[in-house]
Amino acid sequence: LIVGIRLSVWQQLERPLIHQDLSVVALEPAELSTAEQVRVEYEKGAQRTGTPRAILSDGARNLQRATDDFRSQHPKTSPLSDIKHNEERLWFQKCDRPDLQPQVERRVREYNRANTTANTTNTN
Repeated sequence: LIVGIRLSVWQQLERPLIHQDLSVVALEPAELSTAEQVRVEYEKGAQRTGTPRAILSDGARNLQRATDDFRSQHPKTSPLSDIKHNEERLWFQKCDRPDLQPQVERRVREYNRANTTANTTNTN
């Protein structure tokens, strides 16, 4: 799933993004997505909507590789990662203990719930 928002629209918002702000750019079901498959979908999306200013991902290796490969042809596209996945990855790296992973997962869920509530109530 690739979603996007026009930069000009995003810049006019005076609030955090919410799901309703985004439009589907591409939806290609797959059981397993390789970096090459993702890069091809990025290219298809760019042909439909224009070269993206940024690509935001969860930091999975296949997505990082696809973004790097895409950027070799589109250097003005910035790679970004979201804070939720960054926090989760840092926690797992810091803990690196299976017995603590349920606590980490609970904290991430709580973080997500709090931010979802904040994003949906802050619509002024």
